[in-house]
Amino acid sequence: MQGRAVVWGRARGEVLFIEEPLSFFGGVNPKTGEIIQDRHPQKGHSVAGRIVLMERSTGSTVGAYSLLRLRDNGVAPAAIVAQQADTVLSTGAALANIPLVDLIEIKEFSQNTELEVAGGWVGEPGQAPDITNDGPESEEMALITGVVIKLGGSVITEKNSDVPVIRRDIVLRLSQEIGRFHGSVAIVHGAGSFGHPLAARLIGQPLDDTLRLAWSELQTLQYRLNSEIADALRFAGIPVYPLQASVLGAHWQRHIADTTRTIVEHGFVPLLYGTPVILQDGPAILSGDDLVYSIAQVLGYRYVIHVTDQPGVYDRPPDKNGAILLDRIRTMKDFDAEMLTHDVTGGIASKVRKALAASTRGIMTRVVNGLQPGELLEALRGGSVGTLIG
Repeated sequence: MQGRAVVWGRARGEVLFIEEPLSFFGGVNPKTGEIIQDRHPQKGHSVAGRIVLMERSTGSTVGAYSLLRLRDNGVAPAAIVAQQADTVLSTGAALANIPLVDLIEIKEFSQNTELEVAGGWVGEPGQAPDITNDGPESEEMALITGVVIKLGGSVITEKNSDVPVIRRDIVLRLSQEIGRFHGSVAIVHGAGSFGHPLAARLIGQPLDDTLRLAWSELQTLQYRLNSEIADALRFAGIPVYPLQASVLGAHWQRHIADTTRTIVEHGFVPLLYGTPVILQDGPAILSGDDLVYSIAQVLGYRYVIHVTDQPGVYDRPPDKNGAILLDRIRTMKDFDAEMLTHDVTGGIASKVRKALAASTRGIMTRVVNGLQPGELLEALRGGSVGTLIG
């Protein structure tokens, strides 16, 4: 039977038919997978490794993260087949990478003891069609999981200015566009003129009293910019919770996981930014481009949007004759990386390399023009704007 692949995947296992709506938060033991919901017909049964058939889920939005905990504990369902996948079920399955199919009349399989799921197909084991996951369905699935938005410094500031200048009108408009999106987001912003000019003079220089003051100034500028960005996002109705990644130092990737997950579970939107960090060898720059993919990995979000001052990625510098805007980049060979300009965080070539590396982990990236009103919102709604990477 063909349904809709909400979360694409393949699975095979014994069937657990859920007769009534089930809440994964509070209704399923996250350590064992056992159903513990009071008076539920399947109380005492385990979802671990099963093909779970259910009409729909119920309960708190925290149920999405309950599915992630089941996965982390090795007791998640092998797949879920639903008549109608609600937002909580869709988000949770995507976060936990559990194949999810809906628009299926589950009673048709109520007598089956074993089933196979392949993409949007559900049926007897061994009869699944030969299918691949490549195309719009992948992007739609990625958006369901959540989005990490990188607000580039070239958009939110006058990046080439010798003094820090924020583009408040653009920041306010982008904040409003994010506020109109109703999915899960995390936000990272760049430094632009609040960081790049000064950082370029500091990186690689031996520390002395003068440079320590300069590094202190650089960090303080990041606080100022982050405060302005946070104010604009709150004005748009987004409950951002700014995080100072610099205090995590060399171990930021390890420490950031629990913090960001907890923030999201309580309904806040993480707001991070590229920043100086003090490592064992001295000060360095933690780029927002590195943060976005770490945050995506931690939260299970599979979609990253880079908001830049260009319509996307060109096959060569856009001011060169014959420059072509690329709809999609699958390898570094698709454009002339050596000809593109660089900054202290590596420039567009570095962004593309990191995006391609992330694509091997199931994370898609789209580069859009933040100077074009409405383009960020269009990308958040699945529009084919800018350049898709991966």
